[in-house]
Amino acid sequence: MSGVQSWPKASRDVTGGGGRFQMTGGRPVLALEPAPTSGWHLVSFDLDVRAAPDATSAPVALRFLPATGSVVLARRPVPRRADRHLRVVHVPEGTERVELELSPWIESVGLEHVTWRTLAPAAAMSLMAGDVGVSGVGGGGDVRAIAADLRDAYGTGRWRGALAQVAVAYEHLQHRRAGDGVDYASWRVRNATMFDDDVDRLRRRLASLPGGGPSMSVVMPVHDPEPRWLRAAIESVRAQVYDRWELCIVDDASTDPDVRRVLDEAAAGDDRIRVTRRSENGHIVAATNDGLDMATGEFVAFLDHDDELAPFALAVVALAASGADVVYTDEDKIDASGRHYDPHCKPGWNPELLLGQNYISHLTAIRRSLLTRVGGLRRGTEGSQDHDLLLRATAGLDPDRIAHAPYIAYHWRASPGSTARAADAKGYTEDASLTALRDHLGDGWEVERAAAPTTYRCRPPLPDYPLVSILIPTRDRLEMLDACIASLARTTYPAVEVIIVDNDSTEPRTLEWLDAFDNGRDHRVVRHPGPFNYSAVNNRGAEAARGELLCLLNNDTEVVEPGWLTEMVRWISRPDVGVVGARLLYGDGTVQHAGVVLGLGGFAGHGHHRCGRDDYGYFSRLTIAHEVGAVTGACLLTRRSSWEALGGLDEQLAVAFNDIDYCLRVRNELGQRIIWTPHAELTHHESISRGAEDDPVKVARFNAEVDLVLERWESALADDPAYSPNLTLEGESFTLARTPRVELPWLDQIGVQQ
Repeated sequence: MSGVQSWPKASRDVTGGGGRFQMTGGRPVLALEPAPTSGWHLVSFDLDVRAAPDATSAPVALRFLPATGSVVLARRPVPRRADRHLRVVHVPEGTERVELELSPWIESVGLEHVTWRTLAPAAAMSLMAGDVGVSGVGGGGDVRAIAADLRDAYGTGRWRGALAQVAVAYEHLQHRRAGDGVDYASWRVRNATMFDDDVDRLRRRLASLPGGGPSMSVVMPVHDPEPRWLRAAIESVRAQVYDRWELCIVDDASTDPDVRRVLDEAAAGDDRIRVTRRSENGHIVAATNDGLDMATGEFVAFLDHDDELAPFALAVVALAASGADVVYTDEDKIDASGRHYDPHCKPGWNPELLLGQNYISHLTAIRRSLLTRVGGLRRGTEGSQDHDLLLRATAGLDPDRIAHAPYIAYHWRASPGSTARAADAKGYTEDASLTALRDHLGDGWEVERAAAPTTYRCRPPLPDYPLVSILIPTRDRLEMLDACIASLARTTYPAVEVIIVDNDSTEPRTLEWLDAFDNGRDHRVVRHPGPFNYSAVNNRGAEAARGELLCLLNNDTEVVEPGWLTEMVRWISRPDVGVVGARLLYGDGTVQHAGVVLGLGGFAGHGHHRCGRDDYGYFSRLTIAHEVGAVTGACLLTRRSSWEALGGLDEQLAVAFNDIDYCLRVRNELGQRIIWTPHAELTHHESISRGAEDDPVKVARFNAEVDLVLERWESALADDPAYSPNLTLEGESFTLARTPRVELPWLDQIGVQQ
């Protein structure tokens, strides 16, 4: 076995070097450089852990990442044998970075002798089976039996190839048992790759569309791409299962004679391909608009001159196009070797997210009549012409006219200098997007760059300062309540009343403090005796409130960002917004709440849980205000009118899920939306005051509340519009689902005759 050595380097929440590192935050990570090549390896290293006695066995995990992007290619836990850690791992294709993820309870580590020994698949399988003394790596007699059967079935000359396939499957099985993420290469085979019989089924389904489906024009402006990528782009259109297309190519005065040759050959070989040439370079807006003038299809789709379409791309657009004016799909990136990585699994229509970034991007198809109405692409927006077009095309559209086809149908070429390789590769795009956003939003909106590249913070106008009633339930625990109230003094929003709803405090110091706090005006105390019922306590506070807006706030929170409430009031002032939530951090600075993902963990859970405060999140979502499935009641702003229309919180839900239920009623009964913003930031010392749900009475109550919410909202919990059906509801949010909650169109045979 040949081998290479990696050296550890502090990456996140870690300081130190020379093999000894000190943890400084909640998500410590070490980079291992250089990364191994893709394929099978036995990785081993010595790890000296210093932590509390009950934390010494805390797991470490290897994370394999592409050169850029947000999605981990794979994550593998590494078992401990004395001070030596080792495991057989399959390093995914496209891995360019490897990290060692450490338990947040570890205080410091010594890390040495990180060695990657290359393995043949048969050797990898043998090691996993425990045949050569690596006990605990995996294994068992079942694998040895499979190997023996393969030898008998295939003979000595052929069994090793079959064994290699079984080894991959077995390693994936180990990885599933450990609850890791999903390797994108294997995920693509299952969920984004068509085989011969799939094509036949998809064609039969397409044949059932009225009139055979809408005609489509694919518009492709061209200016001196690498000829091989141009040829691949054209061939990806010719390979479409859906055949009602034309390809409108505009050569924007390319200077490379090979480009002309490729275009001439394409047009001569297929009468659906038309090419026009500009005499002078007009840049992408002018060239694309020339392509729109050529288009005759009912829908127009856009393809860059070095990207590729999946064979089913136009088919899934056609299937989603009925009743729609805009259709968009998911996408990934593709490098020079043809490796696919960094899949972007998008939510449904999310207008605030589109303000913050062009999340729709590729593949987009727009009804041609709508493009004509908005005037095509706008000069002066070069570099952000797609974002500008989508802002204008979706403005005023009924959300039902914007369809998301959640299939990875577009492959964005990652080449040097492209925004596929690095979002900030073309800095001028940000200036163009800022201009487009300001023109689109008009007076009163404030637009600036956000933390992540090519993302934007858009703040709605605040014409006045409606009174906000902050409702804080409490029972004793004066030190916590006092810290909460003291932090509120940092709030810059000027129109606030604070109502503390006391639920049977008994400590003399607390009672004395409450009496002193109540001034009968903007600081008041309302008494609500009896067993703790979070819904009833807040309902009682709301009855006493005078504000046009109600802010539910836990007594275990502390203000971090002074402008938190101003930010939330800005968003609740939008006419169709009924609830706004804040970003809540744990005491160690990691994310506790960044919006609730409906269905996560089988019910509902916090998205981006335990991400670092400075993390961008999944495709930069932690930096952008956007619509979410629900938000936590620990800091929730709503309209009094919405509250009263729904009768406040449901008092049948005494402790759990009353906030989820309220958000779902706001959306489904009132037709209002739920917005989360990262720019309203507080610390949340979660559930300190209430304690654990660990006695039989509490467990029974919890289960009853679960049953009630499931009975009421089971279908809504299974379909979060702000979360992709391609992302998991098990374990860590915003990672690929092993089994997506969307049927592949070439497997869904409903209404199609076999």
